[in-house]
Amino acid sequence: MERWLLLNDRHSKDEDIEEWLGKLRAALPDFEVVASRDDFQDRAASLGGFRGWIADVATGEDALGLPIFDAVVRAIGNNSDGLVLGKANADIVGRRLETGRRVYVVKQEDGRTVLFPAVSLEELPCSDPTATAILVLDWDGGVDAAFLAAAAVDVPLLPENSDAANTANADADVAEREAQGQ
Repeated sequence: MERWLLLNDRHSKDEDIEEWLGKLRAALPDFEVVASRDDFQDRAASLGGFRGWIADVATGEDALGLPIFDAVVRAIGNNSDGLVLGKANADIVGRRLETGRRVYVVKQEDGRTVLFPAVSLEELPCSDPTATAILVLDWDGGVDAAFLAAAAVDVPLLPENSDAANTANADADVAEREAQGQ
């Protein structure tokens, strides 16, 4: 089961967080979706506090070497609110992107829950800790969450040339050759 983290700001309203959790859980019924607010409350103290939690969310692995979170997702409204990140969320996203881990932005479009892959972060020239970076997205790479939930594998959503993508593509090539009797 995939485990995803919904990134919220420290000042996000509980009802907004719950609304997006509901949308994601409905669109991805076989995924575990956790709000960063809740994960922080549950695990930060055992990880040594704020810095330890950020590192674990960004690149932490379990005892089997699997990521603590398969992906992180940031919700945006129709006016693109949510693309600007505060210091903590920018740190999480930056570390994930540097290590080839999945980061998405989720948006409602025509009644559908659509995920857009993040490709980079751009630092903002200000001293406001609530606005330190902006997410740069692949707006052409949006995928309907219902498709993702129904897909057997998520190869199209893996970062290009990542180890996971290369392995998945090689496995698909072998399966195709076997099916053709080669």
